[in-house]
Amino acid sequence: MMCGKNKVRVIKFRLKMDNPNILVVKCCFTQNKLGDNKLFFILGEKCLKAKISVKEGIEVRKKHLLDSYIIDKEYFFWIPIPKDLNKKSCIRVFEEVQGKSSLVYVIPSSKIIKLRKKIDMHIDDPQIISNKIILNGWYVSRKSVNFEIRGKNHEGIKYELKEIYRQDVLEEYPEAKGENIHGFRIGIENISTSGIEITLNDGERVSDYFCE
Repeated sequence: MMCGKNKVRVIKFRLKMDNPNILVVKCCFTQNKLGDNKLFFILGEKCLKAKISVKEGIEVRKKHLLDSYIIDKEYFFWIPIPKDLNKKSCIRVFEEVQGKSSLVYVIPSSKIIKLRKKIDMHIDDPQIISNKIILNGWYVSRKSVNFEIRGKNHEGIKYELKEIYRQDVLEEYPEAKGENIHGFRIGIENISTSGIEITLNDGERVSDYFCE
């Protein structure tokens, strides 16, 4: 189904894996193409110049099956940002459509500063299989990462850790090499999911996951 006016939808933003001074903004468009639309990324009074790359195909289409319009293209905007960001500032995203410009998204600098201190990672909701808690996830890093897992009373608990291949994550990080993408499966026996804390630490950055 084709929408009337072509409009952008910002899907997510992150930092480039090997460069914390490059912001990556992933978008799609209601007409499945950038077309004549223009995006401007404004920090203060300065317009930040972005490079654009495109990912397309059936795998993109699968991720957008629930959208009300057909999407098989995702656009990545690679934006250089200052090393010293003012945490009170923000990057405003403007879209120009048919000569008219409007604010479509705001990225607080405080969130970018936090991202610089964290390992890019994700853990899915826990599953219970044969009385064992299973947690599947991934992280992106060039460095060795240490896992620490604690129970609800902050005590260390035993766990099994298995590395698994994650092609889906590799496709989300086109700048990364395969060895930088780490899928994992954690198995924990005889414990409630409530209160589990998982910390990933590479010596410079730390990310936490907390299971309610």
